[in-house]
Amino acid sequence: MGATPRALSFASPAPSVAHWPPQLPHPAPEEFAAYRDEPPQMRSGAVGKSGFLKLGFEHRDGRTILADLDSRAPFLAQRALHCDDALPDMAWLFMITTGGCVLQGDRLALDVALGPGARAHVTTQSATKVHSMDANYAHQTQSFLLGRAPTWNSFPIR
Repeated sequence: MGATPRALSFASPAPSVAHWPPQLPHPAPEEFAAYRDEPPQMRSGAVGKSGFLKLGFEHRDGRTILADLDSRAPFLAQRALHCDDALPDMAWLFMITTGGCVLQGDRLALDVALGPGARAHVTTQSATKVHSMDANYAHQTQSFLLGRAPTWNSFPIR
C-alpha cells in the first residue's frame, strides 16, 4: 500500500543547531541594551536553554490525534489524551518545561498546526514561572497554523 499524503506542514522547518536560537532583528532594540550580557550560569541559547516544541494535530477516524511531534529540551509534550466525554474527538495535550521556569538567556519556540476539522486543547503542567533577569533576557515565540474549521483551546502561558 502507498503512504497516505500528509495534510499538515509547519510554518517553518524544525530549527537546526546552526540556525538556533532565532536572533532579534539587527540592531536589537535599544531597550535591550542593558540585557546583552551573558548570564554566568550558562550562555544564551545553549543546549537546554534553546528549546522548541512543534505539534501537528490531524482529525482521523472521528477524533483528533497528535500526528507530528518534534521537540528539544527544555520543552516536552505528553501524548494527546481524550479525557472529556462531552468532546470525545478533542485531543488534550500538556506541555512540559523540564527547567521548571523561564530563566535569563532562554530562547523558546512553540509551533502548533491543526489540520482541517482538528480539535485540540493545549496547556502547560502549571503556571509558568519567570525568574528575575539581571544579565540577559528570555524570548519565546509562538506560531499557529489552523486548517479549515479547527477548534483550538489554549490557556495563556503566564
